[in-house]
Amino acid sequence: DRSIWTLILSCARTGSMVAATVFFTFVVPLIPGSERWKLDHGVPKESRKLVMKAFQASCINHAIVYPFVAWLLYPARALIEMEPGGVPGGWTIAWQIVVSILLEDFGFYWCHRLLHQDFLYGYVHKQHHQFHANVPIAAEYFHPVEDVVNILPTLLGPILLKMHLGTLALWVMIRISEIVDAHSGYSLPFSPWDFLLRIQGGADRHEYHHSHNKGCYGSFTKFWDWVGGTDVEYNKWRAKRAAEKMQGSFEREKAE
Repeated sequence: DRSIWTLILSCARTGSMVAATVFFTFVVPLIPGSERWKLDHGVPKESRKLVMKAFQASCINHAIVYPFVAWLLYPARALIEMEPGGVPGGWTIAWQIVVSILLEDFGFYWCHRLLHQDFLYGYVHKQHHQFHANVPIAAEYFHPVEDVVNILPTLLGPILLKMHLGTLALWVMIRISEIVDAHSGYSLPFSPWDFLLRIQGGADRHEYHHSHNKGCYGSFTKFWDWVGGTDVEYNKWRAKRAAEKMQGSFEREKAE
């Protein structure tokens, strides 16, 4: 019923957010050599005051905004008669997750790009961009209106596909793990998103989005940024930085 739907969505989101944030904040720094995975785009680290502010805002969104929106969306779930039966097979779970990723990636790109338009940015999205250097808690530091906007692409696939609640919980956890990874400030070599660099682009793309406040609007893939030409500046910046790094290495070897 409505309460179970709301509870499952809320627990999946909050639980995965807490787990991913704890992992990147407290576990990763303990791994020997983890500092070499830390992303540095030449901007100052954010203050402890902003981090605490983000924590408080995230708590409000998780405790109030997200459950309320999930509760409001229940009629849409009931309207399409979302599958209430037993747990689906592995193939069904897999293809529904893939389709949900594609639908979310499309919806998120255009919603995110819209939030960067002047008539919305200053009132809504600017709060999220108070972070110029990412930390995990920044992943969910949203104005409540933006939180609602971000929820809709995530639930587009599950609603259209009549997704089982168990699959829905798994999908929400996958989505949250991706967004926290993108805001983690790390490019981990063992991250599943790092393995998919050619498709997703890794955390470096979203780090650039925050440090330069432009382009790289996508989530799960680079496709819509390629279509919209919104990662051209990032690709130029990355190529220039790689060339400078190579030149620096060459000069050090020559000096030795």
